[in-house]
Amino acid sequence: MPHSCKNCHNQFEGKFCNHCGQAVDTPKIGMKYIRRDIQQGLLNFDVGLLFSLKELFTRPGHSIREFIEGKRVHHYKPLSMVVILATVHSFIIHYLGMHILEVDTANVADTFAGIERATNWMENNYSISLLVTVPFFAVLSFVYFRKQGYNLAEHLVLNAFTAAQRIAVKLLFIPLDYAFPSYSLLFDRLITLISIGLYCWVFIQFFCRLRKWKVVIAGLVVYLGALLIFLLIILAVAASA
Repeated sequence: MPHSCKNCHNQFEGKFCNHCGQAVDTPKIGMKYIRRDIQQGLLNFDVGLLFSLKELFTRPGHSIREFIEGKRVHHYKPLSMVVILATVHSFIIHYLGMHILEVDTANVADTFAGIERATNWMENNYSISLLVTVPFFAVLSFVYFRKQGYNLAEHLVLNAFTAAQRIAVKLLFIPLDYAFPSYSLLFDRLITLISIGLYCWVFIQFFCRLRKWKVVIAGLVVYLGALLIFLLIILAVAASA
């Protein structure tokens, strides 16, 4: 029985498309896919990473939606991409003697005396820290867009791709930050604004059937809400340390 490839729409027989190589079996994304991504994706580095990065800065929302719908043969696994990019970022930062997080604890209240340890842990475990934030984004976007038909695992994929996008922006700014350290705070704010703008752009394309202004508001709520929740948790951990 002939199959229609979800990646290139070629008609073929067998288990793999004879045109692009994608497997017939591209099941709906669920928690099993997330586990397989973490277990296997880190062991396979190929040009898919460059392709995914290109897509994230040219047509991010459309490409992520297509990935979820089954067009995956050229893409890199999203959670693995977050870990790899975050690891590269951390290596470069430490090699250059820079810091991911700058925290002045001199005037911090005694209640939050442990915040320095928390930020040091985040700096030394940047990949893990970023992965930890992805579920916060995913849960909020899942709740906000629950009527759009995507499950929680698919929202994890969506927000893992956007996390990789944010790290890529940080990587692009490293040369400027290193060359002009006195402007680090300005660069950090610029990175934040760019990241928020990209996040909303992803949502506009991904949820293209919804009104743009509603999607932008939702993107801002999800982005700022997830960061606020994560920050409160970090502060609570620091206070109890």
